[in-house]
Amino acid sequence: MLSFIDYIKKSATPNIEDIQFKGSADLEVPETKVKSDFFNQILKSSKINSSSSNFSYLDDTKLSNYIYNTFLYDDISYESTPKTKYVIENISRELGVQKVDYALLDILSKKIFKSSDEDIVKFLALLSSFDVKTIPLTSLLSVTSLYSHKSDVVKESVLSTVEYWEWPDIVQYLERMEDFKRPYLQKYKEEVIENLRSL
Repeated sequence: MLSFIDYIKKSATPNIEDIQFKGSADLEVPETKVKSDFFNQILKSSKINSSSSNFSYLDDTKLSNYIYNTFLYDDISYESTPKTKYVIENISRELGVQKVDYALLDILSKKIFKSSDEDIVKFLALLSSFDVKTIPLTSLLSVTSLYSHKSDVVKESVLSTVEYWEWPDIVQYLERMEDFKRPYLQKYKEEVIENLRSL
């Protein structure tokens, strides 16, 4: 039995039925000269993963898309820690927090601003799970651009996110936030501003 790497070096292409998987990182193929375009397509489209992921193959656009697709299929709320957070932490360990901040900024500016209120709230909930110092550009842009949103749901999420961050430097934007139609939300806004000033 040849290892996968040795097999590729010999440049023989196996029949897809001859492949034996013994784990995500343990791919072995028998020696064969049968060509299979299908197998070549699978190799090109998939990345060989071991228990630790390798994100170095992702360029900036692919990194943003990878995070965004993970975000879309995740069930994110303010009450729980999203799975996307763990994905982002793994990426930041490998590529650095600045690269992740730029990717989140790209997602925010190109996709989230144009999306539904529910997606904006979901994205803010994801951001609230991080320390504001970890994602400074994304956190600043998210608050400064969404505090004046027309939807009360989005504005309430901005308040919740800033409250989670305990970020007193952003109080000036919250003070400029348009008043809520519902009195309990207006009261919540005033409480958040007061709490942030006391920090």
